[in-house]
Amino acid sequence: MKREQDELSNRTVVVTGAARGVGRATAEAFSQAGATVFGIDITDQGKVAWETITVDLGEADATAKVIKSVPQTAVSYTHLTLPTSDLV
Repeated sequence: MKREQDELSNRTVVVTGAARGVGRATAEAFSQAGATVFGIDITDQGKVAWETITVDLGEADATAKVIKSVPQTAVSYTHLTLPTSDLV
């Protein structure tokens, strides 16, 4: 039986919203499972165990920047939250 840390050792995972909350917890979980993680967020993620890309995905060229920075992706996890003032 494989060890839990080796389950995703040959996988690359892209996680948006990785600076805090659910996105950060997801990036941590994939990293602990052995995946190569690229955390994307508009906010600095600080010192973490994964590669970080600080970018505003709302900008026109942001997706191209991410695609150039990340090798072939097996898993993509997109986490998006809106400030409550945007829900009115």
